[in-house]
This record gives sequence, structure tokens and C-alpha cells, in this order.
Amino acid sequence: MGVHMHDRRSFIVMGAAAALAAMPAFPSRASGKSDLVVWKDSYCGCCGGWVAHMRATGHAAQVNELEDMEALKGKLGGPVDLRSCQTAQIGIM
Repeated sequence: MGVHMHDRRSFIVMGAAAALAAMPAFPSRASGKSDLVVWKDSYCGCCGGWVAHMRATGHAAQVNELEDMEALKGKLGGPVDLRSCQTAQIGIM
């Protein structure tokens, strides 16, 4: 029984150590840095609601308003049939 308990404790300790070691690899949303960059049409009303939803789920969003969204979408390589009034990139900062 003593050997079995020792193996279980070792497993738990090693698992916790591995989890703690991996934590710095994940970006902190609480750091104040944007992990979500949004470009939106300055005339659209729905984009603000979408950004609010993303912020409510914990994303720090940087919002940029543009007049010519098509040029940006072409530059970023967005498929023509999936383009809308907003474009976002996540995890680029």
C-alpha cells in the first residue's frame, strides 16, 4: 500500500509542476494587452455588439474603424464569400 500511495503522490506532484511550468506559455488576458484586433466599418452598428460580446468573454479588444474594409480584407487574405463589415485577428499581439 505504501508504494502505491507514493506513486500516486509523485504523479500528482509531477502533474502540478508540469501545469505550473506551462502557465507562462499562455498569454494573460488580464495583462491589459490586446489579444484581439478588430477592424470594422465605421458605419456599421452590429460590430459594437460583437466586440462587447468578445470583451465579455475575456478578450482585450483593440478596435480600429476603417472606411475601406475591402482593401484590408484583400490584404489579410479573407475569402470573398465570407467577408462582412468586420474583420478580426486573435492572438497576434
